Amino acid sequence: MLKDKHGIPEPDSDGHFYVTFWLFGEGYKEEGKNDRLCFNDMNPPVNCIEKDRVFSISSSRNRGTIFILNDGEYRMKKEGKIIKLKKE
Repeated sequence: MLKDKHGIPEPDSDGHFYVTFWLFGEGYKEEGKNDRLCFNDMNPPVNCIEKDRVFSISSSRNRGTIFILNDGEYRMKKEGKIIKLKKE
């Protein structure tokens, strides 16, 4: 759905991409003194969100598709099965 509607992810020339999903919480806020993620394509002052990551997805030729959550990393195997990676 993200690819169809928004063109996300847009892999680089090597096929790599990295996408982070943020908790939107109470909506957009002013930058203030907090370490917030602010969007340049929106008019300030209400163009920032709290940095509260839900999870990230990355994909590369060497590692394949990886899901990064608070409790660790998971790899999607070619047949679609997802396994938790052991901490190094």
